[in-house]
Amino acid sequence: MKKIRRLKFGWCYSPDLIEDYLEKMELKGYNLVKVGFLGYIFTFVKGTPKHVRYCTDCHSETTAGYYELYRDDNWKLVYSFDDTLTTRYIWGKEYNPNEEKPNIYTDHNIKYNLARKFFIRYSAFLIPLILISIRLVQSDINSGPDAYIIIPILMLLEYLFLYYRVTSYFFRIRKNSITD
Repeated sequence: MKKIRRLKFGWCYSPDLIEDYLEKMELKGYNLVKVGFLGYIFTFVKGTPKHVRYCTDCHSETTAGYYELYRDDNWKLVYSFDDTLTTRYIWGKEYNPNEEKPNIYTDHNIKYNLARKFFIRYSAFLIPLILISIRLVQSDINSGPDAYIIIPILMLLEYLFLYYRVTSYFFRIRKNSITD
């Protein structure tokens, strides 16, 4: 069995992109077997191509019946991770290609509202970090160049990258909810 690992840094800031990626890997015959190291490393095994729908979900808190709701509809919990702001889930469900592709959220307004909350929550988290990083870069430049200036620059680039991912995710979901 051929095993491959793929690093997907920052996928949780644009969850719709990882859904598409995982589904394409399954269609190529690379079956997802594990999500490890804080959700950044995806392990696949070469097998038979399958039609598997992957959906991500993100909640600050879940009810007692949350898991049963999905399991009753034959969704399999692939991954869950708690961070400071939310709990992230990846659910998977095999389906027949002749049938409609299953979704966790069939109402686009619900998905839009979740994406909006996600956008607001992470904007409130990332914007101050971006501003602090800008200030650190400015103070390092003003105090004279040294080798340590690279650290605040890398921090700033990382926060800008993550904020770009959050923003682009929100606008993709908003566009889809308007067109549907």
